[in-house]
Amino acid sequence: MSVKHLFYIAPTARATLLVVSLLLAGTALIPKPERNSAGGRNSGPDGVAVLLNNDPSPRHQANLTMAYEALMNWGVERIICLGDGSEPPRLAEVLQTFEDIRRDGDFVGLFYLTGHGALLHSSGREHGEACVMLRDRPLTASRLADLLGSGPATVYLDQCYAPGFIETLTLHLNGDFLLLTDKNTDNPQTSCRDISTALWDHLASRAGQAPFRDSIYAAWQETCPGGTCRQLVSRDSSLSLSVNYDISNP
Repeated sequence: MSVKHLFYIAPTARATLLVVSLLLAGTALIPKPERNSAGGRNSGPDGVAVLLNNDPSPRHQANLTMAYEALMNWGVERIICLGDGSEPPRLAEVLQTFEDIRRDGDFVGLFYLTGHGALLHSSGREHGEACVMLRDRPLTASRLADLLGSGPATVYLDQCYAPGFIETLTLHLNGDFLLLTDKNTDNPQTSCRDISTALWDHLASRAGQAPFRDSIYAAWQETCPGGTCRQLVSRDSSLSLSVNYDISNP
């Protein structure tokens, strides 16, 4: 599906044009599962869910599909999938997606990143900066922090060097964020595993039973032993940053 495929209710004419455009482009769509009636305070996260994958291999495509289906089960109205085709998106497509969300007066309530991470050594940092390589250019952790705004948002990172992403996000983000990864700081370059599919399956099965953030945190605890978690809390209207807790599973 293209970067412009947004899963939300649009005016009839716009929706028809979008479907026709996608069909003409030969774009494969993720099947839409049955929606769970999880309304009320235990529904999915507010805002837009953005799912980004930089690896078209079956493993990471499965991660993206599982995330999408879990969020649909929670009743999330607007989900944007980037990198669900035969190649990763361009950096400009990712930037435009976040700009479109802001222009619509909305915000990112959940961000999921899966694929392959790397270190960008041209950033001027002695040990490099955590990043993911897109089709043409890298998306760095500091650039991601600029895109995420002030939340409230949950960020789940499923790629090598995710702890480095979390460290950089902690320094740059101003707002209310829950940052999660299955990687730990002692072994940040962990090989790809099937942890994400287990986490999203766990989350989908508990749709509506508790607030979304509590539920994804519980899913992380059960499926990500040794992972890293940070919660960032803004303490006043100026959005000054404090680290509320820093947890690594034993």
